[in-house]
Amino acid sequence: PNGPVRDGLNFLQLHHGLLNVLDTPTAVFIGIVYGYLPLMAMPLFVAFDRIPQDYTEASADLGSGRLGTFLRVTLPLARPGVAAGCLLTFVPMTGEYVIPALLGGDKGVLMGGLIADQYLTAQNFALGSAMAVLILAVLGVFVFMLTRTTGGFQPVAQ
Repeated sequence: PNGPVRDGLNFLQLHHGLLNVLDTPTAVFIGIVYGYLPLMAMPLFVAFDRIPQDYTEASADLGSGRLGTFLRVTLPLARPGVAAGCLLTFVPMTGEYVIPALLGGDKGVLMGGLIADQYLTAQNFALGSAMAVLILAVLGVFVFMLTRTTGGFQPVAQ
């Protein structure tokens, strides 16, 4: 609650009083973003890096603005990278147990924590197994929908 971040926010009048972030959903959100941001950033970087500069220049030559070029040229060519990034972040995040337990306390419970509680605390193996199978089914539907909407994970032919 005390520290240079709190002092800076109080000085800029963006916050008043103590900064209580630990054991809140905000702390869990910050921790998950901090943990999974590289898993999303790397596939996006590779996908955007592989787009030839000629395509964006041709789009600008044909009168498209920056937003139009991004939406009509860059984003469709980067679909496999976006799909891979979504897959690399969403799948492990559904079973996340450590980050919510450390940063959220009782308020930071995600599905991984609920399943672990069914096994470890409640000794209700049937419900824990049913929850795990439900998560697997949701992940299967997510992966299926992701491959259908993005055209698969193969790169676009250049």
